[in-house]
Amino acid sequence: MQSTFDRVIHDKDAPIPGRRMGAPMKDAVKAMNDLRRAGHTLVIFTLWATTPAGKKSCEDWLKWWKVPFDYVTNIKEPWDLLIDDKAAKHINWPPSMALIEQRRYELEKKL
Repeated sequence: MQSTFDRVIHDKDAPIPGRRMGAPMKDAVKAMNDLRRAGHTLVIFTLWATTPAGKKSCEDWLKWWKVPFDYVTNIKEPWDLLIDDKAAKHINWPPSMALIEQRRYELEKKL
């Protein structure tokens, strides 16, 4: 199983005062521990891992908050399941196009 880091495990939008990063997302640590107990390999996908320093920051954060993981990568590998804050399951194009249009509309409303 592969999970993205920001907005899935790490609350990027709420940094802790005086720190660069936020706390874990609500229920993220429990969920990751449940997945570990169920025998899943936990791969964290993040663009933080684009540089050695970024990857180390992510790994240090995961360890600090006691979030189980097997490794951190910036390479999307074959997986059984990806948990992502922006993912959509593609079955066929009409529903996918409707979702794309809905997300575009939601983003424009925020501007």
